[in-house]
Amino acid sequence: AATVANDCVWGIQGVTVADAASIDVAYGTAQIVTSTYYTTAEFLAVSAATSAMTFAGTPAAGELAFLQVYRDANNGDDDLATAARLIGVKIIYTTDTITDA
Repeated sequence: AATVANDCVWGIQGVTVADAASIDVAYGTAQIVTSTYYTTAEFLAVSAATSAMTFAGTPAAGELAFLQVYRDANNGDDDLATAARLIGVKIIYTTDTITDA
């Protein structure tokens, strides 16, 4: 909501879990992206896409995928001194076949 012109660093990571398995698992390696916030309050700042992300676990058909998105305020590139609001996440994924489940 403030008028700023600084950078905010976001991270995303994922893991897949099979049926009847523990969900107390470690996420995969995070991919981060830096987003620049504009000098006008309440403007939308859309970041670039991250690099390709690899999910932890052994992804297989029928497994549930968990995603964790977070602000990495401890990253040296994050100099946004105010709160950042995550409005949404666009997911682009590839499949092996037309009938992937």
